[in-house]
Amino acid sequence: MCASLFWGRLGRWRGRLNLALGATVNTYVAAVKSFLGFAHRVGFTRFNAGPLIKLKKAPRQIAQRILSEVSVAMFIGAAKTDRDRLMFDLLRGLRVSELVSLTWAQAIGRDSGEAQLEIIGKSSKALQVAHTGCDRSPPV
Repeated sequence: MCASLFWGRLGRWRGRLNLALGATVNTYVAAVKSFLGFAHRVGFTRFNAGPLIKLKKAPRQIAQRILSEVSVAMFIGAAKTDRDRLMFDLLRGLRVSELVSLTWAQAIGRDSGEAQLEIIGKSSKALQVAHTGCDRSPPV
């Protein structure tokens, strides 16, 4: 009786979760599976019910989050200040962590109007990147 009551409640709970995104549902269900495994390891239950619960395969949604080149250009054009425009422009080729860690010492102005940026990437590797359109000098 107790087991059927548990499985019934678990099924209804999982049904209510279907209103959320697939990845969110999988996170919650994985937490329940982990808890059931823990309950078995500490002797609270006679068997581990966790493996009986299957996670739903969540659809990959990365393609829906990628902006088109036109959208990115419109986004950059909507920036109100040169600083914001430069940040959005640099985000096309840098990770956010690389962008926010940039300092003026890492930007070298060139006679051609370009700037050479020394980007510190993953594993603290330095990468030299040329950027066009930077004709302003750093503030003093």
